[in-house]
Amino acid sequence: MRNSRASAEKIKLLFGMCFALFLGSCGSSPTVTWKESSISPDKRWVATARSEIIGGMGGQFDQTIVTMTEDDRDNTTKEILILSHEYPTINLSMRWVSPTNLLIKYAESGRPGDKIIVNFRAITYGGASISVDGR
Repeated sequence: MRNSRASAEKIKLLFGMCFALFLGSCGSSPTVTWKESSISPDKRWVATARSEIIGGMGGQFDQTIVTMTEDDRDNTTKEILILSHEYPTINLSMRWVSPTNLLIKYAESGRPGDKIIVNFRAITYGGASISVDGR
């Protein structure tokens, strides 16, 4: 009886430690794996893309977020594109076609099984149009 009680206590302690480790990893900050910015020709807009790893302990996922900031106004940053993908990096480029038209191109990393899911896409922001070309 004494051995089974000690074993049950060890199992409870081990379970508690694993649960605490799991909860501790859930609230961790994202790890940025790539970041790039592009400034509009008239320097009014700054588009920034960053890929990041979020979570851990089996609940990890990768995403890329593209944001736009109106440079000399109130510095409010708005998310304009959010992509989920299978690996920490993705093929993504940004180019200003004109002072008010941002072109974003993206594609899978080329690794087996990679796929990209568009979670959010803005069409315009603050008078600037956002064109997206995904392959």
